Amino acid sequence: PSGGWLFAAPPGERPQPFTQTLRLAERIARPLHLASWDLLALRSPGTPAAILELLAADVPGRQDVYDAAARRGADLLAAIQLDSGGWFSEMPLDDGRVPWWFRRLTWRVTLDDDVTPGAVRALLAMWERERNEAYRLGARRGLDLLHTAQLPSGGFPITWRPAWLRRL
Repeated sequence: PSGGWLFAAPPGERPQPFTQTLRLAERIARPLHLASWDLLALRSPGTPAAILELLAADVPGRQDVYDAAARRGADLLAAIQLDSGGWFSEMPLDDGRVPWWFRRLTWRVTLDDDVTPGAVRALLAMWERERNEAYRLGARRGLDLLHTAQLPSGGFPITWRPAWLRRL
């Protein structure tokens, strides 16, 4: 309902996170009955890839429905973008929002598996389609992050970390 695509799980079970951050959160929150969030997939092929596919569909009689779904996904990407300008490979969502604790604990963002680059590409495609300034600004923040993350060799790390964490 919030516009993203989630990890699947058997009926009655929660999806199992891949990242250490969310595995730890699940271990702490589950016994307290606080692990009620959805697990949004950003790693390819996740939410950004789904948005791009919907935009590219070009199916007469259905494209308006597909565009609306892509728009909801792009709105979600813009809303959950981390302060650094990137995204994490999987993000918890509680009523369409990233919980406060995740924003405080997640100091790095994912560059590999087409996470941040894919989200930027999806926002740019939505901006080209709709000219919504929120999409352009979100994409720009992501591009700025990619620019600062580039290594002297020209390559990119798996994750971007703030300067204080890189110094540690």
